[in-house]
Amino acid sequence: MIDMNRPGQHVEDGVMVLSKLPILHSDVLLLPRELRDPSDDHQRTVLRVQLDGSSLVGSPNALPIDVLTTHLSLSERARDLSVREISRISSCRSTYNNNEKKENRSYQPSNVQLLTGDFNAEPNEAALQYLMQASSFNGAQLNCDGLTDKDNLSPFVDTWMHARMNALRAQHPHTSHEDLQAEAERDGFTFPACSPVKRIDFILARNHSSSRALHEELSVSVLTSRIVGSKPTADTEYLVGSREGLGMLDSDSPIWASDHFGLLSELRLHYKP
Repeated sequence: MIDMNRPGQHVEDGVMVLSKLPILHSDVLLLPRELRDPSDDHQRTVLRVQLDGSSLVGSPNALPIDVLTTHLSLSERARDLSVREISRISSCRSTYNNNEKKENRSYQPSNVQLLTGDFNAEPNEAALQYLMQASSFNGAQLNCDGLTDKDNLSPFVDTWMHARMNALRAQHPHTSHEDLQAEAERDGFTFPACSPVKRIDFILARNHSSSRALHEELSVSVLTSRIVGSKPTADTEYLVGSREGLGMLDSDSPIWASDHFGLLSELRLHYKP
């Protein structure tokens, strides 16, 4: 990934958003580095896209939906810095340069926001807790036009855990919350594909409270969430479990679409004209 003799060189991570909805605008933003940590070995980014959701609800006017996707660092310190930056750029109005049209554009947060990606962090880690609880690191709060995260940031919802817990509660109404939560966590493991042991891939969603004055007619709720891509190719599926210790890097390994399983969440937009 990087020449360790030149640890500050600029090698960017690449992420993508594919959409059936019209893209109003997009930009790529650089996330903070922790150069003292060798595991932070290249530049991480977040792709910020605004989609037009008007066709989904029959609105004659454009209804922006924010979709941000990222691949966070292996460095815990860099991840902690990155989620604070992601909170800032998804919550504050800003101006950015549209290189394709060679003009400056303004970004205004949408009420509905989705944040997706490989976070390289599990749900109990500080980075995810910050996003899902709108909490602060050591008392440091986001400040944007004099507004702090405590007053204006709605926490993101973990769509997998939300949907899976609802399904498990319906199936096992007398099981304790803690046991259901542990089962939902295990069911959601996404990495590594050959033998998943952790949940580090997320689709997070929120109705951004500080944007309601701008787009109060649009909100989102979670319906379902499921793991996809958990089976290898049909011609290599017979290799699963063929020997002890078999891993993705072995020449006789099954072939998966990725070293991670995918996550597919179904959301519902609510529209009040």
